[in-house]
Amino acid sequence: MKKVLVILLSGSLMAGCGSKQLDKETSMEVIKKNVGYPLVLDHDIYCSDPEHARKLQAAGLEKDGLITVLQTHKLSDAGKPLIQFTSKAQPYLLATSAKDKTLGIQKVKVADEDIAEILSIQDDESTKTKLVEYTTTYKNVSPFAALVNQDFTTLKKHKAYLSLHDGSWQIENRIGN
Repeated sequence: MKKVLVILLSGSLMAGCGSKQLDKETSMEVIKKNVGYPLVLDHDIYCSDPEHARKLQAAGLEKDGLITVLQTHKLSDAGKPLIQFTSKAQPYLLATSAKDKTLGIQKVKVADEDIAEILSIQDDESTKTKLVEYTTTYKNVSPFAALVNQDFTTLKKHKAYLSLHDGSWQIENRIGN
């Protein structure tokens, strides 16, 4: 009976040690939770700025029926924005602060960034941490992505340092990473 108890006790201790191992699934959960993936990438549109109106038109957003641009601005139109969003653009419009609204700024969704894959997990014995390298991908890319000078088809590499605190893995904030 003592042998069985010793075997069960040592087995449970080994299982407890095993839970401190960092695997790809656990590291993905920790990074998602701490960073807040999926992230919504946004862009500010200055609705009263003629330059923004030209950029939106050049990107084909007016032709696609997402916006309308006021072609002539009369004195009676003072205070009215040059750029107006159609109902087709509604799914891409994000909440905008009261201050931004008074300045005629509208936030639009560009894309969602989410973790694609954990590439590697490496031990850093000097600091007792794990270096996790991972990639992110862009999903739900909106028509407004044409306004941003970025390639949304490529994977983006990232690094995160995880350490074990009180039995749970946490991301360390390191300057320069």
